[in-house]
Amino acid sequence: MAFDVSGHVVTVDRGWISLQDLCVGDRVFHAAGSKAVVTSADLQSTSQDCYRVQTTDGRVVVASGDQLWRVTDKRACRSIGSRTARTTWFEERTSSTRELLDSGLSRYLGGGRTSLTDGKRYSTNEYRYLLPSQAPIVSESREPPLDPYLLGAWLGDGTSAGSILAAHVSDVPHWTETIVAAGFIPVVRIGGGTRDTRHIGITCAPGLGRQRRSFGGRLAELNLIRNKHVPDAYLSAGTSQREAILQGMLDTDGTINAARGQVEFCSMNPRLADGVLQLARSLGWRATLRTGRAMLKGRDYGEKFRVFFTPVRTDPYVPFGLARKRDRIKDHDGGKGRSTLSIATITRVEPLPLCSIQVSGPDGMILLGDHFMPVLVGISI
Repeated sequence: MAFDVSGHVVTVDRGWISLQDLCVGDRVFHAAGSKAVVTSADLQSTSQDCYRVQTTDGRVVVASGDQLWRVTDKRACRSIGSRTARTTWFEERTSSTRELLDSGLSRYLGGGRTSLTDGKRYSTNEYRYLLPSQAPIVSESREPPLDPYLLGAWLGDGTSAGSILAAHVSDVPHWTETIVAAGFIPVVRIGGGTRDTRHIGITCAPGLGRQRRSFGGRLAELNLIRNKHVPDAYLSAGTSQREAILQGMLDTDGTINAARGQVEFCSMNPRLADGVLQLARSLGWRATLRTGRAMLKGRDYGEKFRVFFTPVRTDPYVPFGLARKRDRIKDHDGGKGRSTLSIATITRVEPLPLCSIQVSGPDGMILLGDHFMPVLVGISI
């Protein structure tokens, strides 16, 4: 039972690290949101039996063939009780990577099924193995270099080269208040190519150390000038801070479908899209990433990256700060499921060095990989 040493895991105290840097005593996150202490992290020699395991929403880890997985088998339906009062459920089991692959990943023996609707025949597939649900990662806040909500807004609609935030004229009061609350001074100018757009400069009071105190100076310290991405310190920040930076990015560069309540973040910057994807998943949403071409009036401007997820009003976290977007969140997600994960593919890969892990805790379930795959590791009592 082991995983690729170059894979990553988020820790309570050290943020994101690679498995080869994992140490005894590190605290990692349980799939249910609690914490577990690493009691053993042993590097192994290169294994000839390695597999890439990917979920239906694109999460990936590389594991050994004998790595065990805790799954719900949707082929194994069980029931009890009378015909009028029957309870049904799917069988839970623990199987190795090789066993899952050999048994078939489709719920249907033939790899799919067809259905007839209004005279049209449709092919459908449903995946067989469900992984345990991933709960939100709950962690304590740390003092950030910049207010996370304002930083998120700048990442979404800020000028990459400096301290300017673009905003629709109707949102200017909201963003000027945000800038003041973060300790800076807003300067509003007409700009952006349309009469409905305003450019809001983000400056600070004159005096000693102004450059370091300035918004631009702090962006430079975070290596964000002409290099937009979500810094690692914010990806592993406290829960409320991760929620705030996600809200800033979605309030500026995100939308929510009025009919379905589905959130979308679209960017031509893959690092920004991946940051939104990781932030949304860290808060427990089943987010997906899709790629396409950015087309305008028949011209191809390059690849675009779109992140989707569907929140509901009862979620413990809210993806928007702006009321006009927040009010579009629905009571239900249309049956998509907040955190349902199924195994979509298992593929043999080249030999890799692996790391075996043991943790304290009752069941050995932890979150592993850049996007929080619920996996089973060894248990130390």
